Amino acid sequence: MSKLRQIIRHLIIEQLQQPVIGAVYCDMDGVLVNFEAGAVKLINAELEAAMDPNWTSPTKSIRSSIRRVHRELGKDYRVQLGDDLRALKPIKNLSYALVGRDPGGYFRNLPALQDGINQLWPFLHTLGVPVHILSAPINGKGPGGTAAEGKKDWVQVLEPAPITVEIQDAVDKPNFAIDPNTGLPNVLVDDKTSTVAAWNGLGGIGILHEPGNSAASISELQKRLAEIQG
Repeated sequence: MSKLRQIIRHLIIEQLQQPVIGAVYCDMDGVLVNFEAGAVKLINAELEAAMDPNWTSPTKSIRSSIRRVHRELGKDYRVQLGDDLRALKPIKNLSYALVGRDPGGYFRNLPALQDGINQLWPFLHTLGVPVHILSAPINGKGPGGTAAEGKKDWVQVLEPAPITVEIQDAVDKPNFAIDPNTGLPNVLVDDKTSTVAAWNGLGGIGILHEPGNSAASISELQKRLAEIQG
């Protein structure tokens, strides 16, 4: 009987130690990387430059975006830290056009969000499963290369290093919601509402991240994992 109890106890412990998730996927922009700070600086610099009557831009998309900003928001409009850069279409279009001039250089030199790299990233590595980067690119190529190249260079500051760096369009991110080998749900930490909703809709565990608030994301992830574990 003693031997049987030992076997049962071993099986129970082994079961409890089985992972309930397959892997973790972490977004970069707005989670680990301060995309907003870089974009605000870039946008306002171009808006200031465009005040010069002799201003011109090498790309048609930037010229048309500047004209739209002036037409819809006024020539004195400037973005501020904390603004939702996706909310105003003229600003969103301008930011993409500006970053697209040299996406590699832009993403390579963005500052880190300190709570993301010092709080969230280490926590994700305590879950006992592979941790990956899953980030969307911006089209274009400049002197610094592509967005994918810039992002992969930036990731080298992370410790521990991610298992892989997946550069995927936002609409394709939910394809990673389920681990293909185990059928277990994968975790996504991302700041885009529609991406997280799609991830959850496919059976994954999507955590909507508020930039600068890693504590809330950690708490929500712990809650979701506890619910799965029963």
